[in-house]
Amino acid sequence: MTVTQKDMENYVDTLIIALRKEFGRRLLYVGLQGSWMRGEASEDSDIDIMAVLDELSPADMDAYRRVVKSLNYADRSCGFLCGRKDLADWNRCEICHLVHTTKDCFGRLSELVPEYGKEDVVEYIRIMTGNLYHALCHSRVHGWRPEETFAGTTGENGEREEAAWEKMLREGLKQTFFILQNKQYVESGFFAVSRAELLGLLSGTDEEVLKLAMKGKASAAERQAALSEQRFALLFNWCRQTLEWASGALSGQETEKE
Repeated sequence: MTVTQKDMENYVDTLIIALRKEFGRRLLYVGLQGSWMRGEASEDSDIDIMAVLDELSPADMDAYRRVVKSLNYADRSCGFLCGRKDLADWNRCEICHLVHTTKDCFGRLSELVPEYGKEDVVEYIRIMTGNLYHALCHSRVHGWRPEETFAGTTGENGEREEAAWEKMLREGLKQTFFILQNKQYVESGFFAVSRAELLGLLSGTDEEVLKLAMKGKASAAERQAALSEQRFALLFNWCRQTLEWASGALSGQETEKE
């Protein structure tokens, strides 16, 4: 079923009405996230909704599930549900990204989250980049099947299939967008919501990595070991550079405090 932006707006309105009927005044917030929020949705994109209740219990989760399942597009539903105090106690490192990537539809998210500073955003970047670094290393060293060579396998159709480290490379590239959003915010004070908007602000290796991430899944012609090696090296070196940048940015924050 093809979903338009207008369909999505109607869905969110209907969802809010249904949630208010189910939870009453306990419903404090509903927001739109993901590709629909960024204006990048495709016809099969998930619908990312954030909702906040006064407090959250397993029974509330079941009630929320029933509401979602009663509406259209239930098979595309995903997102984040939480209680007010839990959100107030959330890791400050994630708050900048959360606030800037969620569109208020009911209530104001900024009134429910803890305060955050530049150092929190830099720490988010360092954690996300470190996780990506580790995932790349793990998939390259340990992520293989007995029948698989380092260069992958050949499928029944005769085309070369990706090795485990190449699949991780593709997944890892998706994460660079979120890291670069926050890095650009730290550097300029401006948070670019979409990939296209962000790309216009980048240069150097940051720009190269995002361009590669925006290409999506490689074609059969592009699934060559040599090209994958180049991309892997680019992403791995970018992780190292970004970790170094984050350490420098945090050191600068400490110097300012002194």
